[in-house]
Amino acid sequence: MTKILVNPFFVYILSFVIVLFFYSLGWSELFPPITSSVIFFFAATFIIASLFGMLVQHHKRIYYQPTPQNSNRSKFLLTGIVWVGYGMEFIYNKGIPLLMVFQGDLDYDYRLFGIPAFHVLLVTFNSFLAVYFFHQVVSRFSITGFIIFTATILPSLLIINRGMLLMMLTACLFIYVSSLKKIRWIQMINLVVLLLIVFYFFGLLGNLRQTGTWSSRYIIEASKATPQFKDSIIPKKYFWTYLYVSSPLANFQTTVNRVDSDRNSWAAFLNFEILPDFISKRTAELAGLTKDSKPQVTDWLNASTFYTGSYVALGWLGVILMFGFFLMTTVAYLFLLRRESNFYGTGLAILNTFVLYCTFDNMYAFSGLCLQLVYPLLFSYLRPSSRIQSAA
Repeated sequence: MTKILVNPFFVYILSFVIVLFFYSLGWSELFPPITSSVIFFFAATFIIASLFGMLVQHHKRIYYQPTPQNSNRSKFLLTGIVWVGYGMEFIYNKGIPLLMVFQGDLDYDYRLFGIPAFHVLLVTFNSFLAVYFFHQVVSRFSITGFIIFTATILPSLLIINRGMLLMMLTACLFIYVSSLKKIRWIQMINLVVLLLIVFYFFGLLGNLRQTGTWSSRYIIEASKATPQFKDSIIPKKYFWTYLYVSSPLANFQTTVNRVDSDRNSWAAFLNFEILPDFISKRTAELAGLTKDSKPQVTDWLNASTFYTGSYVALGWLGVILMFGFFLMTTVAYLFLLRRESNFYGTGLAILNTFVLYCTFDNMYAFSGLCLQLVYPLLFSYLRPSSRIQSAA
């Protein structure tokens, strides 16, 4: 069971099944009905992804082993380097974002924070390091190791980058799940309860940020919640979770409804959908390319799955090519990442996180996550492995 939950092809299937389930609840009148062409496409991809999932299972590319411990000295050194990097950025930014917001600077945008180019490398290395240190904590718990791991998480709070924090924690969850020989019912129940608590507070914070109050009235009205949801016994705070999980599919369906499927923008597809954004921004300027806008159900719900931009560029052909690109790159990564490496578990966890968040946006174009995949792959070849007893 645990091997299925950490197999990226089954993660793809499970992620979109959850999205389709939430969407089927039909709690918002903003969202268009899902069409048969979209259903057929996802059904076909599920069948193909399951075949690829069984392929990598057969070749034993999905497994877990504890990782050896780095010395505390080397952990402190690496963590210190990361913090020095953020110190340089705080100086460059003329302040610490979290403190600036507490002092009343509500216009802060984390996307504009940091030293150009350097910031991308710092954030991605920081995220990789956090997941790698968590793998060591799971392999052999120690107070010092946990403190060091926590120190790698804190920068995301200081720069108020919730996406970075959520992705790191998601990768850590994949590490934890893969370490379990089997998942007991009590663990499943505890996980569900934890998620319900997290989603409830997510709704509370959403209300507070949007209106300055705890009330859900504004988001219910702005999102055109259906009478079915309004009259239900479900706490209204959970409407935020429904919106964030299902709105990317709503935007994809809106794109399919409004955009001509006979598109032929190969340059835009290759540049904006395949290349990481830190490269595509520069190549777009050189080539004079502009990115076409994606239709949305509303201005403030802009996530749209990793298929939407491909549809805007090439119609259904672009969507099919994007799925094929996902299959090829995922298989290639699993077989290129050295199985005996100390970094295999970290690489697999980050890859699963990458796949999971493709339900929200194109992670191939998001350098903040796709570049994290480079570090485990690179270090698996540069650093000799020192294996310990396997827990596969």
